[in-house]
Amino acid sequence: MTEEEFSKVMAEAGKIISLKIKENTVEGEGKTHIVVSKIGYVCYEKVEDAQKCIRLFDRTNIFGYGSKALQVEFWQSKFDLQQENEEKNINQVKKFIHFIK
Repeated sequence: MTEEEFSKVMAEAGKIISLKIKENTVEGEGKTHIVVSKIGYVCYEKVEDAQKCIRLFDRTNIFGYGSKALQVEFWQSKFDLQQENEEKNINQVKKFIHFIK
């Protein structure tokens, strides 16, 4: 699958801001690399479009390659996850302090 093919299908869910395909490879004989899987990342303009993409394509085989279905889910950066965890920890400390008072 090319990036263009991937983009065309994913655009059915909404306006794409950016798109990237990452290939997972293993070393073959000599200096050759064999592509064993591909992961696609799509950033939509609206959260609703990302939700629509999940509804449309999760657990489907829209591209018809092999028997494995697509897994479509939200992605968060490490920074966003770290910030979210810090906010949860701060809220837990606040609740604990309020409970002690």
